[in-house]
Amino acid sequence: MKDRGFIYGQQKMIGMFHCTGDWAIYLEGDEVLHEEDLPTIRGNMQRYLDDRDTEAFYFDYYHFYGTPDQVGIGGYRRAPRIIRNTIRAIAPGGLYFVVQAKNKKGRYPKARHAGGHVYHYGHVRKIEKMNEKIKQVAAFWDGNQPKLMESYGYIDTAELRPFTESHPGVIQEWLEANAEWRFEQDPGYKLSRRDRKNRIKFWIEDKLGIEISKKHYKALD
Repeated sequence: MKDRGFIYGQQKMIGMFHCTGDWAIYLEGDEVLHEEDLPTIRGNMQRYLDDRDTEAFYFDYYHFYGTPDQVGIGGYRRAPRIIRNTIRAIAPGGLYFVVQAKNKKGRYPKARHAGGHVYHYGHVRKIEKMNEKIKQVAAFWDGNQPKLMESYGYIDTAELRPFTESHPGVIQEWLEANAEWRFEQDPGYKLSRRDRKNRIKFWIEDKLGIEISKKHYKALD
């Protein structure tokens, strides 16, 4: 169950088994929806309830990194987090769903945009809390001695963008008490091969006005 964190997929499927509504919404413990997005999200679930081609809804992501006033764009930026509760779907991991349309073949779900963002705060908790989390989850991945963090600064700042929107109301108290609010890049940081590839990708996105991060769904819109 430690193979690439599969236990997270197992626990996710246990939760799905107990869902009774038309749609199942999956959020992790460090993710929040904004109260201003909820009417649109609910409206889309109602609008496409009888459209059987719509198997899921995907969200844009704000991955806050280092401080709550900046986001990282180096990883996935969209993900399906609402799944139709009447289709045969499994969860190989915590991030995505696979629809078992045929017994021996799986595919990503056909999805529409949910009409909102997921606000992901896992990488803005205070460093000592982050290291506690790293130690806790190590047992669910490979059991090896985890590498702890000294700061959030060991990153290519080309991955970071300023965040100027509002945070969800439910997270405000946590941000004041538990978030890091200072960020400085590690002066010894050196660009990796991955960083250079990402910079090329960011340049292409800026020039062409497209978004080319990995997708775990087939977009219907």
